[in-house]
Amino acid sequence: MKKIITLASVAIMLSATLPLSTQSYAKPDDHTLTITTNTTLSQHINAYDSLHIQRNKVLNITDGRLLLKGDVRKQLTSYIQHKQLTAFDRIGTIKLAYDQKQKATFVEATPTPQNKKLSLAHPFTLSGGTMELSKLTLAKKGRLTIKRGMIVLKGNKTAEVQKLIAAKKLSAYDGKGTVLNQYVKKEHVTMITATAHPGPLKEGSIDIKKTLRVTPSNSFTDIQRILNQASKEEGVKVVFAPGTYRLQAPPSSKQPYFTISKARNMVIDGSGAHLVMTSPKLAFLKITDSHNVYAKRFTIDYDPLPFTQGTVSNVTKQAFEVQLDKGFPMPAKSKKSLFYLKDKKEAGLPKAYAPNSLSYRSATKLADNTYKMNVTKKTLQSVTKGDRIVLMAREDGNPVFSVLTSNGVTFQDMTIYAAPGASYSPRLSERVSLLHCKDVLKKGRIHVTGADGVLTPQSHTGLWIQDSTFEAVGDDNLIVKNAGALLKEVKNEHTFVLIGRPREGNSVFPPLLLSPKDTFRIYDPKKDNVTHSVTVQSVSQQKVNNHIEYTITTKEPITDSLDVFREGSNFSKQQIWYNDATANAHFVFKNNVIKYARRYAMAIMGNDGLIENNYIYASQANAISLHNDGLFNGFAPKGTLIRYNTFLDNFRAQTTKLSSFAGTVGAAIHKVPEEEQKNGHEGLSSFEGIQDVVLERNTFQDWRYYNALTIRNANNWIVRKNAFVNTLQTKLPKGTQPLPIAIDVDTSSQLLFANNTFKDARHQTPIRIHPTTTKQIVVH
Repeated sequence: MKKIITLASVAIMLSATLPLSTQSYAKPDDHTLTITTNTTLSQHINAYDSLHIQRNKVLNITDGRLLLKGDVRKQLTSYIQHKQLTAFDRIGTIKLAYDQKQKATFVEATPTPQNKKLSLAHPFTLSGGTMELSKLTLAKKGRLTIKRGMIVLKGNKTAEVQKLIAAKKLSAYDGKGTVLNQYVKKEHVTMITATAHPGPLKEGSIDIKKTLRVTPSNSFTDIQRILNQASKEEGVKVVFAPGTYRLQAPPSSKQPYFTISKARNMVIDGSGAHLVMTSPKLAFLKITDSHNVYAKRFTIDYDPLPFTQGTVSNVTKQAFEVQLDKGFPMPAKSKKSLFYLKDKKEAGLPKAYAPNSLSYRSATKLADNTYKMNVTKKTLQSVTKGDRIVLMAREDGNPVFSVLTSNGVTFQDMTIYAAPGASYSPRLSERVSLLHCKDVLKKGRIHVTGADGVLTPQSHTGLWIQDSTFEAVGDDNLIVKNAGALLKEVKNEHTFVLIGRPREGNSVFPPLLLSPKDTFRIYDPKKDNVTHSVTVQSVSQQKVNNHIEYTITTKEPITDSLDVFREGSNFSKQQIWYNDATANAHFVFKNNVIKYARRYAMAIMGNDGLIENNYIYASQANAISLHNDGLFNGFAPKGTLIRYNTFLDNFRAQTTKLSSFAGTVGAAIHKVPEEEQKNGHEGLSSFEGIQDVVLERNTFQDWRYYNALTIRNANNWIVRKNAFVNTLQTKLPKGTQPLPIAIDVDTSSQLLFANNTFKDARHQTPIRIHPTTTKQIVVH
């Protein structure tokens, strides 16, 4: 049995009337797939010249397409009747289709039973695909565990499903994960999905032994003393009385207002307290070295605000003038004197076709609340009279809530109206969750935060963000990242010393999160590929000068020559060690609303995440980007499930340099920075490392300057049952190239596009595939 590994590359230029009949742009090679032992095909695309299954042997297909030369439906029907050709261990259905134009037969495996009713009397694992059911019955010994698959059950059956979960008859990842059970009113179906994430920390799991109370009359010192007392004991609940707390700046201008350290099983209940910070540069709460902390029901605001806003009242050849809104402060001095242009009518909405941020050189007061903003001529081109504007004094490193080296932290029902930097920043921490939290515009304002919404690098158990709302954040909205490491010393073929890889031009070596059983992939920028994969068996660390060095032993030996870091040397092209286990594994972003993000609504550099049922509107850049953001922040994200999301009018900004992954949803891997500067496509890698992505049942609506879906460096993707609807007839800026379309694919392989629908008022080609760099593509 010889399996095809290379298929012919053919460009795709389809009319706007898709979906059509089955179409293939991957041609079978002259090989026969002969089944001599029971075999399962799990790859998305399997193309052969012909198929022969020996008597009493079975070919089982899971979540993929088998492509065969000629019309062989009669032969395949015989295999199906004799139960030699099955889908999902005989649970699912095999569908056959012949394409006259391509002269090929397509075999599709779906986990959906033919009658759409599933009655299980034995254990079964749904490891992929979408099972559409009208009825689900699990007998006494029936057990159903979901891994990467999804069940769509007709009607509102959430109560019935919840009973199955409680009885442990329906589980996720063999009982180690979490089943997500939700009714989708629009389609009148119950959506059942799964994640390997254990779920957020629940308040009810914390045994409270003592309660301490805070009132608005307590001073800053009093409140910190109460928090310190709660941290020293286990099982303490701190309850804030309702009311307004106007908090004066703490003694140190560099520390957050409050800190919690080494807490165990602690609950902080804000009771809806309204906290007003009087220092516009400082964070509110930092949690370090703690385990099981549940914080809820606070409203956060700043006075004075860390930003100001107004309207552009005049534009000259050298500058523009701003009339500040009543009650807003004068522009503050900051290391980053940024301003953002907003829509003239809709509060918070970024200005269409404007850069996502601009900077000013200085501000000169002309009259009460009127300032002259001195900028470059290039910046001035984006500004017009009447624009709404936000002048930002961004303070990096001062998130409202930060979590460091902690495990099990949940924020619930937090409302943030303003922030000097990010809203939440968990670092080197596990199982951090946000439930029903809000970054929202206060009446009369057009902006909220100075930096990101939620940013977390390095975590074995990633973020869980659900039922939350984020509006008008000052940078990326939800970000999951990883971190690379450099090799400092080779002790032997199994023992290596690592340090955190700094940013280019930076001498700060960041800390790493390491544990036994973690897996490293070693990427070589010079070869533009992964050269080794090793499993960690033991870890030790020691502080050397101002950084930490990590000594690891690996299960697999490395006998090849490796790049060794030397201080002061140029490390930009040295091999980078990426820990796959700390790429925010199994993060969950579900049921969230994201509006007006300055850049990405979601920047994904993590693994095995679930992005489900979110509404993303009017981001200046991608609604979702799957990329590496330079080699410092992470590697190639993989295993992402993107389902049931709605994307409306995203990537509103016009950039001067076309990004390789620009689009409502975009994916790409970039090379080292030196090569990025030389390449018009920002140093696009040839490594197809963004793997195992499922993009299904999403709605893409009204994409502007860039594509709806831009795919680069991808391997083993399924894109199915998505709706691409563009009602915009707005004229594109002069010289726009290439023209934005629904789907654009380059430098990728093993992609399956099935049952997507397209409607574009601009009458553009729905799918564009670059033939010289892309292979193994099937459009159905």
